[in-house]
Amino acid sequence: CLNARAASDKGIRLDEEWEAKANIYPIFDRHGTIIHRDHTPQVLTRRLIEQAIGWSRRATPYRFIYNGPRAGATLPEHQHLQFFRDVDDRLSAVEELVADPTARQQLYELNGVTVSSVIGFPRADRSIVVYLLEGPLGTERALAGQIEVMIKRLENHGQDYNVRWLFDPVKEIYEVFIWPRPYEAVGLE
Repeated sequence: CLNARAASDKGIRLDEEWEAKANIYPIFDRHGTIIHRDHTPQVLTRRLIEQAIGWSRRATPYRFIYNGPRAGATLPEHQHLQFFRDVDDRLSAVEELVADPTARQQLYELNGVTVSSVIGFPRADRSIVVYLLEGPLGTERALAGQIEVMIKRLENHGQDYNVRWLFDPVKEIYEVFIWPRPYEAVGLE
């Protein structure tokens, strides 16, 4: 909990619930953590989805990532997001996979949000499915709703997941990647 942290572990208060801090075990350049002030389990709520969308726009070019409790979260007993500026090989495979528009299969478009899937082989030992949700400025509520739908589908299949948010200021579009963990090609179409 934030209350239990050392006084020297200062962060930036984002609102009454959340504080941004340097990650104490960084694995990326400029790697930080956004921590809930209360000791609550790692759950991706609608409210947190909406906040992450807003943070991604205000903190361009930072990427925000949610690791599910069984999908790489280092503190599954404490609600948090991570943020970082630059991508290294651990995440570039996911971003490269989705970057090729010809590899995308559009699943549907609803209220200005496009949902696509990409199945590829960024690693020799396993395939990966990535769901890409894209929405321009003004679609934040619809985007949050579609993220919520996708993660509920994964949860209904017993899958944990990672979610990554980014706002592209040049295209003025939000990009959200959702991928199941462990990496498996789970068809949710």
